[in-house]
Amino acid sequence: MISKHWLSELPKGKESKGLFAVLGWGAFLGTSWTWVIGMILPALLIRDMGIAGFIIFALPNCIGAAAMGSILSGDRARALPARHMGMILTFSIVTVAYHFYIAGYLLPNLLGPLSLALFVVGGVMATGAVIRWKDKGAMVFSMLVWLISIGCFIASLCIPGAEAFSIFKERPLLDETYMWFFLPASIGGFLLCPYLDATFIRARARTERVAGALAFKVGFLVVFALMIVFTMAYGHELVKGFGGEQNRLKGVWATILVIHIPLQMGLTVAFHCREIYAAVEHGVKERAKKLKGIDCPQCLVLARHLLMSGLIGVVVACSLLFMGVFLLGLLLKNISFEWFKDFQVTNQIETIYQAYELERFISVGEVGYRCILIFYGTLFPAYVMLMMIPTIVPAKISRPWWLFAITVVLSSVTAYIGFVHAQGWAIGATLGVICLGRLFLEWKAYLAKNIGLLKDNEAT
Repeated sequence: MISKHWLSELPKGKESKGLFAVLGWGAFLGTSWTWVIGMILPALLIRDMGIAGFIIFALPNCIGAAAMGSILSGDRARALPARHMGMILTFSIVTVAYHFYIAGYLLPNLLGPLSLALFVVGGVMATGAVIRWKDKGAMVFSMLVWLISIGCFIASLCIPGAEAFSIFKERPLLDETYMWFFLPASIGGFLLCPYLDATFIRARARTERVAGALAFKVGFLVVFALMIVFTMAYGHELVKGFGGEQNRLKGVWATILVIHIPLQMGLTVAFHCREIYAAVEHGVKERAKKLKGIDCPQCLVLARHLLMSGLIGVVVACSLLFMGVFLLGLLLKNISFEWFKDFQVTNQIETIYQAYELERFISVGEVGYRCILIFYGTLFPAYVMLMMIPTIVPAKISRPWWLFAITVVLSSVTAYIGFVHAQGWAIGATLGVICLGRLFLEWKAYLAKNIGLLKDNEAT
């Protein structure tokens, strides 16, 4: 266990401030959050619920993340990971794996092999900037990538034939009642998940009070907000490719998106890998201090090898995930290689939206995308709700892991039924299950407080 987070080593009074800190960290936050959720999910929600789907996604997402800069102080940000290191690293690992999944499924299908090359290039360049110039390098590279994406957005509005925002020409597939069920799940997920994002914690820990609050507002109300508006512009093209059709983009959108999507993905992967590596490296140093007084020359070497093997294991696992999804794409017609045509099988599974009496097909790849997304609607929000937020009644109680496990399992089941099979009652019940777990925790704290007071009265 890592007893001290690397951010805790920042000396007091050395936090960033001023205009560059606000703009730089704002760009860092906005681009690190522009990943395979912000670049894809709005298009799928608009397809299903129309403009209401975008609003339900955008408002809780932007407001919740922006508020973190004011709610979480620099001192709390530096102390937070020491208590919750395991789940913070889990968040980064799942995020990296999520990007490799999309790299294996969507990029070859929609944008071709060049997109994979740019995904690697973006990740390598972001990593190089961080290694060479650390936080300043990350901020400058974030600004550069965001300006490139904004340039792509402007080009899509100016070039004839792009037909930006034409996704709104299609009729939404789901009834409006689903929107009201989806709303609480969206609010809960986007308000709670940011507190486990290591890049957010880094940004808040590195900035003083005013600069930190402003950086989060710039990052999510300007930088990120414009990126998800851009997602609306190309949503009609994305939905076709994500639906599992052999629809390799051509012309204007092929050029625009082969730049925007892979570069943003590479940047996010690099930033989260940095946090994983920093935690592992710090863990090695912590163990080295403990082993100095032990007469065991090989112990330190063994500890270093074990910890570094964990990081290598993450990279290998993500690479295997990418290869698996890539091969699945070949078999399921998601990647149109002519020489493989004879071996291709059907690429769609039937999902019946019984609540709305609507028959619809959704691709295997989209089912996988939605299943991974469930982590951000159940596992991480449940952890913040049950294991991080203090109880209303102040009392010293243990946070029961069994309660957390049961809550995650039950909410994941309802989230799968609601999000993949479009059963409104189930997606609405997801946040309800997490809230019930929280109520049990509050009840436990209330009992502990009152029993303690009763014992004190009896003693006197």
